[in-house]
Amino acid sequence: MMLSQLLDGAAIHELHRLSGGASRETWRFEADGRPLILQRQRAGDDRDMLIEAGVVRAAGAGGAPVPALLDARRRDDGMAFMVLEAIEGETIARKIQRDPEFERARPRLVADLAPPWQRFTLSIPKRRQVLSRLTRFSTTPACSMTSANLTRFSSLCAIG
Repeated sequence: MMLSQLLDGAAIHELHRLSGGASRETWRFEADGRPLILQRQRAGDDRDMLIEAGVVRAAGAGGAPVPALLDARRRDDGMAFMVLEAIEGETIARKIQRDPEFERARPRLVADLAPPWQRFTLSIPKRRQVLSRLTRFSTTPACSMTSANLTRFSSLCAIG
C-alpha cells in the first residue's frame, strides 16, 4: 500500500528522513499540506510499535497533549508503522536538558507535563501493565514523561 492510499489519496510532498532513531526510521512529510510523521519499525526490533500506538491513542483520550494518530498497522511481513500529526518542538532529551535555548523551559517542564501525564495514567484501567510496556520505548526520564516520545513517529512512500 502506498502512503497516499493510506491517507485517502492525499498528495505527498516534502518527504524527508529525520535523524536519529535507534529502533525505527522516522520520516516527515506533508499530505495535502498537512504536516505528518511516519515511523517504521526497523527489522529485528522486538518491541511492538502497535503497543506504543495504543498508548498514544489512550493518552489522547485521557486528555494528554499528544499528536493525533492517523493510522498504525503491521504489514504482512511483520513490519509495523504508524502515521501521526507532526508537532513542532525538540524531542531529544539531551538537548532539552543541556542546550542554552531550553534553559528557560527546563524549570517548567515537569510542572507542564505532570498534569496531563497524571490524567493519562489515571484514565487507563490496568495502568501498571500499560506503564511497564511504555517504559520499553524510552531510555531517559525526560522521554518517558512525553508518552513514548510523542513525536518519534516512518517509511518511504511505499509502506505496504
